[in-house]
Amino acid sequence: MRAALLVALVLLVLALRHEWHKVSSSAQRLSIGAIVESFVLGMIGLGGTALAWRALLVGFGASLPVRSAIRVFFIGQLGKYLPGSVWPVVAQMEMSRDLGVGRTQAGAASLVTLALAAPSAVLTSALTLPFVSAAALSHYWPVLLVLPVSAVLLHPPILNQMLNWALRVARRGELPRPVPRTPLLLALAWMVFSYVAFGASIWALAHDLGATGSVARQLLVSIGGFGLAWAAGFLVVFVPAGAGIREAVLTLTLSPVLPHGPAILVALVSRLVFTGGDLAWAGIGALLRPRQVAVSAAGAVGESDAPDGADPTAAAVARNDNSSTTQPLRGTGSAAS
Repeated sequence: MRAALLVALVLLVLALRHEWHKVSSSAQRLSIGAIVESFVLGMIGLGGTALAWRALLVGFGASLPVRSAIRVFFIGQLGKYLPGSVWPVVAQMEMSRDLGVGRTQAGAASLVTLALAAPSAVLTSALTLPFVSAAALSHYWPVLLVLPVSAVLLHPPILNQMLNWALRVARRGELPRPVPRTPLLLALAWMVFSYVAFGASIWALAHDLGATGSVARQLLVSIGGFGLAWAAGFLVVFVPAGAGIREAVLTLTLSPVLPHGPAILVALVSRLVFTGGDLAWAGIGALLRPRQVAVSAAGAVGESDAPDGADPTAAAVARNDNSSTTQPLRGTGSAAS
């Protein structure tokens, strides 16, 4: 796993270099202050995705301190720079296991976080773009169909059934407990918060390049435009990381406040900013050294052995999940709401 993450880190650095070559000449039109502001806002948005993952982890009966969650989530996220979309989930499962959280719980939290990405992006767009960019919605309105479909698939009873089916296929048993509605809604709120921050990051660049209209209009266009662009890129699965799709959609959605040329520059620089944010958060995670979970010889986790803020019973269930058995864990289960 460490070798795979090292390869992913190298690929991330190469991606940063590639993006920089594409924008280095034209990026001189942007001020350093605007780039730094955009980067900080992007980092805040990425932080929100980690908190969404942690909220889901709690919903599945496990818990990690914030510093541990940051380490696991963002170092694991390096896996998305490897070919194939499964590597972030695998990395987060393995790293969580080392901290006393079961693979099943960590994997389920990662999968649901991915499942929330597109609907939360579309929801953000639906709440902002109709007020400022009807043209963008007229071109890309089919993306909005994600909302009703997601509302059905993410309904807790249906979601839990699908997750249990996937875990049985992977020979991982079943969920130790169904995820209730409250953690799911909290994770959705964190994801929407992330897209608002991402949109503000776009606004920092657009505003610096002379975006027209009021600041409120610029912000709404930027937030809604980024959400729509990200969802469109996510749904076009045959294009790696939505390359080209996101830039095209974002350029169109920014058209009410920014000319075509500067809008293209914003789209390109933003990809560089967010890729740099992945690297920065992974570096922060590597510097954080969470305390290992101590387990007694009998395999039970006591109050003093559980991670900070963790439920000892959930930690014990998580440790049992790391054993060689593939039987369902039902000791801490509760009915889905």
